[in-house]
Amino acid sequence: VFAPFAPGEAIVKQGAQVHHLYILTEGRAEVRVAVPGAPPRVVKELVAPDFFGEMGMLTGEPRQATVVSLTPVVCWRLDKETFRAFLEARPQIADEVSRVLAQREVELVSAREGLSEEAKRAALADAHISFLSKIERLFGP
Repeated sequence: VFAPFAPGEAIVKQGAQVHHLYILTEGRAEVRVAVPGAPPRVVKELVAPDFFGEMGMLTGEPRQATVVSLTPVVCWRLDKETFRAFLEARPQIADEVSRVLAQREVELVSAREGLSEEAKRAALADAHISFLSKIERLFGP
């Protein structure tokens, strides 16, 4: 499904239930995480082509961050079954996606808790293995 967004519009909101993964095909967006007692922290900027919203779809957890468009944005929304079809057609995507998920998980934790570089490296290796296992359980043969 094609989804356009105006600048400043929230594409996904932290805490919301997850139904889609988004593929950013045009524009730029910002990933923000709410932190108790402080203004939202910017985790990273997304620039097309990129994707987001995969973490909740793969873990079943609510959205961990808000994504807000910085420019006019065009996204495609994929539901779980469509994503499953992609994984069946190209199984190597699971490893690629798990690496991105691991990096993003570490970025979110670091934005909330301020991890050292050493802690980030250790968390990244653990997160990659964990996410790959989750993807294989949810979408495996």
